Amino acid sequence: MPIVAVLGSYNNNALPKLPLHISLNTLIAFLATLAKAALMIPIAESISQWKWNWFRTGRNLVDFQTFDLASRGLWGSVSLIGKTRWRNIATVGAAVTIIGIVTSPITQQTVSYPERPASSNGTATTWAARHIGDSSGQPYTEFLRMVDSIHASLGPNAVDSYVDLEPECSTAECSFPSFPTIGMCAKIANATSLLNVTVLSNASLSDMTGWGDGTNVDTRMVAYNITAPQVGAWVTIPVAYTMNFFALNESFYFRDNRDLRYTTLYDSLIIYSNGPNISYPNNDMTVVPNFQAAEVILHLCVKTLDVKVSKGKAVTTTSNEQAHIISDVPQEPIFKHDCVSWDITGEVTPFICDYVPLQTVSPYTLVLDGPGGNFSVHSKLLAEVTVDMHQGLTTFWNWNGRGSSAETGGDVGMKLINAVWGTKDGLEAQYERIKQVADSIAIGGTNMMRTMQPFKGVANSYTIEGTAWASETYVHVRWGWLAFLGAQIAICIVFLVFTIVATHMSGAMVLKSSPLAALMALGRTERDGLGNLGTETDMKQRASAYQAALVGSELVITPRALGQQLTRAESAV
Repeated sequence: MPIVAVLGSYNNNALPKLPLHISLNTLIAFLATLAKAALMIPIAESISQWKWNWFRTGRNLVDFQTFDLASRGLWGSVSLIGKTRWRNIATVGAAVTIIGIVTSPITQQTVSYPERPASSNGTATTWAARHIGDSSGQPYTEFLRMVDSIHASLGPNAVDSYVDLEPECSTAECSFPSFPTIGMCAKIANATSLLNVTVLSNASLSDMTGWGDGTNVDTRMVAYNITAPQVGAWVTIPVAYTMNFFALNESFYFRDNRDLRYTTLYDSLIIYSNGPNISYPNNDMTVVPNFQAAEVILHLCVKTLDVKVSKGKAVTTTSNEQAHIISDVPQEPIFKHDCVSWDITGEVTPFICDYVPLQTVSPYTLVLDGPGGNFSVHSKLLAEVTVDMHQGLTTFWNWNGRGSSAETGGDVGMKLINAVWGTKDGLEAQYERIKQVADSIAIGGTNMMRTMQPFKGVANSYTIEGTAWASETYVHVRWGWLAFLGAQIAICIVFLVFTIVATHMSGAMVLKSSPLAALMALGRTERDGLGNLGTETDMKQRASAYQAALVGSELVITPRALGQQLTRAESAV
């Protein structure tokens, strides 16, 4: 039917623009009205035919008008049902006529207009890096961005406030396919078993490792010296360093991992405790410190990223990380550093360590396996990034025993301090927050690599095209609402077929709504008995006094008393 064809053509499509600015609901209402009108013709004719079938036996003459009105509209249909009390099949047609008044409103409920994201012609672009070449002759300022990227990724307020690389998105909603890129990953291992703790029960400041003779504190206290098997790896509590974050020359826990050894950009050991730290606002001198250590490695890897923009906010998640070298490598990584000197002098002088990449092998290209092909980085870039990371991540938190403190390393140091001492929620939470800091540093490094400029014509940054979405109103057809109209059509067909069959089997003439049949069915005797035309009330009163029956081709009218006697007599026979 036309309604189904129209709805099917527009279903799940954008809101149409119809001629003369009419709406789809208006079109559906028009088609529903046509369908209703088409239904009423066979319904009316069938009810009219049942009028003649009704008078195959003696009936009240006034019923003739009741059937005739039922074939014409709502009120007559109600009267017919009330008169016959559902004892005649014509009441089915009358019921369809009554419920037809809600056909159009119900049919219009078939169409709804929800909203959905739809592809627009806007911009959706983000970046990835596949090959980073030799950096010789390139401006060094490009690599200085690594420090800025690391600090930016840490965010200003909380440990987990990381800054993702914002894609270009011309709308508030953008999506991108998953894509691989050269990036930075973080690994962390619990290194507490490496620590050696010495308790000094009646110590002065001069007894504590790491302080020069120029510092004098008369107070005697319980102190702790904590060391690890690395030059300069120590923490003194409560008045010296309460956390130490320093670079390693060789991994404690990942040294047998070849892929990790040649992709490492920064390897560090963090020694910390749950307190006390008298130079930090949240210190609690009553806490017996539980010393912990974590080895953190930041290394080159291939990341698979998922980027999306929702409500104007970009979110980047990592669905896969891998660091599998498929190229030849030298005996020693070119970007392994030498720590030239540790200088501990003066009251609060921090360690001074110069990081110089080893130059014992020729430059090489490190090739990593990854989704969709190979990824590569030139060793000179790795060397320079390693230097930048050591300079950017060096941090100390010092107290000089006289009420003043100093902190170096900027955001990194404060983030680690907040991770360790910002709350009092336990050692596991401290460890997880340190891991969060390491992950955020890796995000900053990845962001920097994804946006580096090409070197010597070697393609580095390539764009990932996504889809910019805009809200779109579309047509959704709820087919269930058409069941009402479909039921009407089915009932109408069954009613019409049943009327035809019943009329044929009864032998009644097919007269339907013919006005000539009503005029010519009356014989002269019946006309004389009924009298002439009068008012509506007068004719009803007179008709109520007579009974009628269709005998052959003539409507025989008799007074009701006689008609009832004849009917009983016919029944007896």
